[in-house]
Amino acid sequence: MSDFVALNLPETNSKISPLMTAATNALIRLPSFCLVLASTGFGAVYAWQAGMQNGVALACLSVLMATGLECAKPLAFSAAMTRGASAQSRMALGLMAFFAVAYSLSAEVSLVATNRQSSNAQRAQITANHDKAKADIETAKADLAALGAVTPLADAEK
Repeated sequence: MSDFVALNLPETNSKISPLMTAATNALIRLPSFCLVLASTGFGAVYAWQAGMQNGVALACLSVLMATGLECAKPLAFSAAMTRGASAQSRMALGLMAFFAVAYSLSAEVSLVATNRQSSNAQRAQITANHDKAKADIETAKADLAALGAVTPLADAEK
C-alpha cells in the first residue's frame, strides 16, 4: 500500500496495542478517502456540466478523464514522495500530481461559482415574478376602482 493510504507507525513503542494502531490507521484513512471521493465527485459533476454543452459523448468522456485524474492524484503524489524511484520518474509524477491538483481546484472553484451564480439568478427571477404579480394586482385594483359602482344583474332586470 502507498504511504498516502496507509500510515506505517513505527514499532518502537511496544505499549501501543495492534488495535490502537488499527484504529489510528482507520482514523487517518477515513478523511483521506472522503476527501478523494468528494474531490472526484466535484470533478465529475464539473466535467459533466462542461461536457454537456457539446453533447453526451463528450460529457461521458470528460467524466472519465476527471475521475481518472482525481483517482490518480493521490497515487502520483505518494509515488513522487517515495525515495526508491529515480529522480526523473519522481519529477514526472510530481508534475502530474501538481497539474491534477491545479485542475481539481479550478474545477471545484468553477463549480461552486456556477452554483452560486445559478442561485443568485434564481433568487432574482423569484423577486421579478413577485414584483410582476404585485404590479398585476395593483393594475387589477385600479381597473376595478375605475368601474365604479356596479349594479348586480338581478337588480338591473327588475
